Amino acid sequence: SLGSGAFAECPSLSSVFLPASLIDMGNGVFAGDTSLSSISIAKGNEYFTTEDGAIYNDDKTVLYQVLAGRRGTSFAMPNSVEDIRKYAFWGDINLRQVGLSSHLYSVGDYAFSNASGLVTMSVPFSCRSIGIKAFEDCTSLQDILIPVSVTRISPTAFDGCYGINIIADDGTVAARYFEEYKAKEKLREEYEESISQNAVNPHKIIEDGSTDKTTEENKGYVRNPEWAASNVDNYVDWNVDSPGVLGRSKVVSHRAVVFFDSKNASVIDGSDGSVHGGIPDEDPVDASLASIDGKVLNKAFYTDDKLNAVYIPEGTKEIGEFSFARTPLQKVYIPNGVTSIDQGAFYHCDDLSEVSVPGSVTYIGPDAFTHTAFYDNWYNKASDGAFLIIGDGILLGYKGDKANVTIPTAVKRIAPYAFKGHDEIAEVSIPDTVFEIGEGAFEDCVNLRNIAGGNNIKEINDRAFYNAPITTVRIPATVESIGQKAFGGTGSTDSVVFMGEKIPKLSYEESATKLYNADKRGGALSDINDAVILNDINASDIEGTVLDVNNGLFNGTVYKVTNLADTSDAIMIARSNPASQNASVIKTFGKSHNVVAGNGMITPKEKEDTSLRSLNDLLVVDHSGLKKEEITLSDSGSTVNTNGYHFYISDCDNTEGSKLKKAIEDYYGSVDMTNAFFMDLSMYDPSDTIPVKNMGKNAITLTMPVPSNLYSSDFCVISLDDNDLPDVIYPTVTKKEEKSYVSFPVSHCSPYALYVSSGNLSSPDKSGKISNPSGREGLDDIPDTGDYADPRFILAIGLGALGTALILMGFFGIKDKRRSLK
Repeated sequence: SLGSGAFAECPSLSSVFLPASLIDMGNGVFAGDTSLSSISIAKGNEYFTTEDGAIYNDDKTVLYQVLAGRRGTSFAMPNSVEDIRKYAFWGDINLRQVGLSSHLYSVGDYAFSNASGLVTMSVPFSCRSIGIKAFEDCTSLQDILIPVSVTRISPTAFDGCYGINIIADDGTVAARYFEEYKAKEKLREEYEESISQNAVNPHKIIEDGSTDKTTEENKGYVRNPEWAASNVDNYVDWNVDSPGVLGRSKVVSHRAVVFFDSKNASVIDGSDGSVHGGIPDEDPVDASLASIDGKVLNKAFYTDDKLNAVYIPEGTKEIGEFSFARTPLQKVYIPNGVTSIDQGAFYHCDDLSEVSVPGSVTYIGPDAFTHTAFYDNWYNKASDGAFLIIGDGILLGYKGDKANVTIPTAVKRIAPYAFKGHDEIAEVSIPDTVFEIGEGAFEDCVNLRNIAGGNNIKEINDRAFYNAPITTVRIPATVESIGQKAFGGTGSTDSVVFMGEKIPKLSYEESATKLYNADKRGGALSDINDAVILNDINASDIEGTVLDVNNGLFNGTVYKVTNLADTSDAIMIARSNPASQNASVIKTFGKSHNVVAGNGMITPKEKEDTSLRSLNDLLVVDHSGLKKEEITLSDSGSTVNTNGYHFYISDCDNTEGSKLKKAIEDYYGSVDMTNAFFMDLSMYDPSDTIPVKNMGKNAITLTMPVPSNLYSSDFCVISLDDNDLPDVIYPTVTKKEEKSYVSFPVSHCSPYALYVSSGNLSSPDKSGKISNPSGREGLDDIPDTGDYADPRFILAIGLGALGTALILMGFFGIKDKRRSLK
């Protein structure tokens, strides 16, 4: 017998022989083994057979595995196949197309999960259902034809399939499913960084016929049953929706927060015996209860289906990413003083119709109000004008249909995606009041050829005009920074002309720092080959700018043209590829300029091509307590190709190290530095310029020797999450040649600490509690929180008109939304 996932994610496994004695095989036995292209089976085996890199039962009615190392881009399934086992196609990145058996009754649970190369699929008429996460993380899947015979599709069947198009006849289950899917589809950031859902790890593969009940939300990680809440002393089994339940908890940044519903509560006043209780239904939850240092935490109230009203108090400065997303809020008043409303803050608050945004708001992130009644009602109401302007002159949306658009002078900033996909626009006039063009603001405006005005623009953010065929791009002299792929994508732009003496720096938005957003990273000018300046420059003038010919930030030629008004020569002064063919003529604003060679042309520094080298090869260790040869990185199971990416392990600097140390002290008590090991983990894209801060579901596994000062193998790994709060995980410790090694997943880059103390911050004990590092009594009864009864962790129970309650933690500063390259 071979158990489920027995050899899963063994990237170096290249040869397998199955003996005649093998009679039983689990799910995904060889899932993700990218070097395994075929296997051998003993002639005497009566239970299994193999053909074309696939493993079947003896009569080919059951498909167990299509090997991830199989070289072909298409796979024809024999018509005898009636059942596809879980994880059969896991990690098959080479496959583009699969022909399914005409006798297949169902596309089973997890069947094509993580087949990230799959592009098209046609489901046969024999099929009746598509199972749980059947096509999860098939990130390249575009068109799938689903016939009328399919009468059941799991809600999670296409999780992580971005850009999918389900082709189905009107009125069928598949057609109705697709309409609902489009309405409920998660943003990629929301899915990748979900706090309630994790990608299934083939090492935790489910056995067929198991009693697993997680169904639609299988986590892949199963807690030790000894840690279950039902094993806690005095445990009471209670219906959480019962009217008798006054409090309920949720997780905010890996900590328990408890909200009390005091509408039904009553309490006896000890002084006179009078009974008090209840608050009106319309009384709101105080957002400060899930805030730190003026910021409502990222995902603080995410998917809270009881949150009907919220009070955001004075003193709030920032509303974090997805803070209130997918809640039943109906109205919200944002107080003066709030400056930033981050990505997805109110995303899919479908009933949110009343919103008050003060003039203090200077930044609104992508999709902050997408799928809200507030935005949709404006968009669908003909009488409200073509422009939605809120906050400090932020143009949030446009609903016009004109070829020539003149932006109002009241606008200072154009919000992300404000004009995205308006293919009727041919020309835009931008007033001089505008100084920022938001991320993707005019992306996919496929007929936009001319931009006028905008003489005071300072920032042009990522993909601002990507896939817009502007004939000649004019960069005003006031522009200080230009983001990733801000221009280009169509091959139709003649040139980019820089009007100022200084070349703008290359910048990036938070979206570019997500590993899974590789398609959002790249030079500012994308596929544009000709850049024109009006002044002389030297090599130092272009270093770190959008015209830096090193690191692949600009792949083209820089010319100097002394007079744009005539046909003066275009003098070559910098070039990314000196060996490429010289152009004879370039164009600016419809005028032709003859190309001539300049003296002392700037060319790239000689540099090794690292695009095909692995993460391990490009690992740099600059830490006083570690050696590179003793450390390994693994991206097995990742849907992102990390070849060419750079990973750094270094000593923590005073700022970052102190921040992590303070966070640990704030939440767990004093740190015994003799039993702590600090390091800084960072990752950069193949250009080695854009930091990768978040891996989403593509965690990197780091294996390193256990530091000598950690005398016990019972320790934890602590890092800072996206709210700058401690994130605690428990690593795996193994021995190899008498030396101990620790392995743990790196899902985000930050300072990290390995920490152990005598009974302190160790693995959860049988009650599910984290041992108390401070030695003080008072750990709470919620498993794994590590919170203790301390002034930093206040449980406030609001009675009468006073309202709600929760546990709150520490405080840290707020990060800027934008970064310029170092």
